[in-house]
Amino acid sequence: MKKALITFNIGLLITILIAITLSSTKTFDRFSKIQKSMEQVENATQQESSSLEDSIYNFIKNMNIAHPDIAFAMAKLESANFTSKIFREQNNLFGMRESFKRPYIRDSVVNGYSSYANWKESIIDYALWQTYSAKNMERNAFLQLLQQTYAEDSTYIQTINKLIKNNN
Repeated sequence: MKKALITFNIGLLITILIAITLSSTKTFDRFSKIQKSMEQVENATQQESSSLEDSIYNFIKNMNIAHPDIAFAMAKLESANFTSKIFREQNNLFGMRESFKRPYIRDSVVNGYSSYANWKESIIDYALWQTYSAKNMERNAFLQLLQQTYAEDSTYIQTINKLIKNNN
């Protein structure tokens, strides 16, 4: 957020400096029209910008996480469709617990669950977990691993598959 704010403030500063240096009214009017057009495009882009759901899915894909559809379905399930208390208060998308064996990224642990500065860190931690626990696993082997070691519900994989089907 700070980076975006700084970028926006620098852009605004440049716009103001250009406007001040323009001497003729015609040039200034033309610049104003261009500026308004740019603002309209930016506003439309922001309105069209991806929802939280789209942002999460895109970040999972950009992280090159294996089986991104499974990871996304897990995030939806574990975070109660991005509404759970652990997600809202701890940015924990996957219900990740405190880790003792693998590399991890987290700010703290609250009631045994990892807490992150933002949801992107939660995805990075998931990628670390996946790399440590399931590196290069085929899809079916990965699903079996989830059922055996990750899931607390015997119908976890069926629920994940249903979410994947509904997301397509």
